[in-house]
Amino acid sequence: MLRSWALLMVGFTLLATDARALSTRPWDIGVAKRCPSRHFEWMGDGLYDEIIGRFEMTLPRAEQSRIDRIADYSHRCKSEIAGFGCEMAVHVDAMRRLGLLDRFVAYGCAHYICTDVAYCDRASKIQAR
Repeated sequence: MLRSWALLMVGFTLLATDARALSTRPWDIGVAKRCPSRHFEWMGDGLYDEIIGRFEMTLPRAEQSRIDRIADYSHRCKSEIAGFGCEMAVHVDAMRRLGLLDRFVAYGCAHYICTDVAYCDRASKIQAR
């Protein structure tokens, strides 16, 4: 039973990793070029929701609505079981379509940093320590 559970979890991890690598590629490329020292490649998907939400709060409501309409998270990610990888992917897609991807990348680079694998937070919080 434990072996079956372990294989199932590895399978979910591989599927999530493959989907993330393909669907968030524009974000991954953008932050790697703009701010490689911020090490976003170390980020797990747990911070995606916060980055998306905080960036969207900098935009006018009409722009937020357009992003949400295109991202259509509840429909496009309805089969997602856990994590925020799909949510990030559909938002990256929406921002790319609306011409906002460069601003989103710039926002991420200006406000977030990873100091170790899976240890990422707002830059102001980490630098204050």
